[in-house]
Amino acid sequence: AQRDAIEAGHAPGPRMMVVEAQTTIAGGDLDPSQLDVRDVVEPFVANRGTCSGVEDCVKAVREEERRGAGVIKLRQSGIAASTPGVEMAERPEEIRAVIDTAHRLGKKVAVHVVGPGPFLRLAIEAGADTVEHGPLDDAAIALMAARKTCYVPTLGAARAIHYRYDEAVEMLGRAWRAGVPICFGTDLGIVSVDKSHEEFGFMASSGMPVEAILRA
Repeated sequence: AQRDAIEAGHAPGPRMMVVEAQTTIAGGDLDPSQLDVRDVVEPFVANRGTCSGVEDCVKAVREEERRGAGVIKLRQSGIAASTPGVEMAERPEEIRAVIDTAHRLGKKVAVHVVGPGPFLRLAIEAGADTVEHGPLDDAAIALMAARKTCYVPTLGAARAIHYRYDEAVEMLGRAWRAGVPICFGTDLGIVSVDKSHEEFGFMASSGMPVEAILRA
């Protein structure tokens, strides 16, 4: 509603690219079965973007576009980050279905990444427009540099939750030096608005020059 009011000239504000539900597989982070609520409550806290299989994921993206999403966000299941031996819970065809459908509808895709490399590399190869969080690996950096896939490192969030922060800083520096486009982002919800500015300093610790950080 705020975005629409700004675009209609009814209220002042910045250009907003808005997404509500994140697209993720059933059983992933945003599935209500993971929220420790009673079965009768699950329908009221369900994530609209949860899908299983190609057709279901295509449908989820189409529905979000119809509701007015400015961008589609594909969220990797946290199972890969929290369960030893599990590299990826998603099927490759599910990842491709989400990204391909979004592009067919003229929407860019931001990909939330938290785990090992297979999901990340598949998403980049499938045409992801931006990669959020990370950290990356050298293979992903090479792919992103070749495809000009943007990286949004959100170092403050990694630091706040003590999740591979030092690795994320190192990989941001490698990505920038390799020619990967870098975008500034803070992961609001983990990092409060009054601390968003600290991201500039975290990015500088990777070796990025001030001019490149401001451009990001």
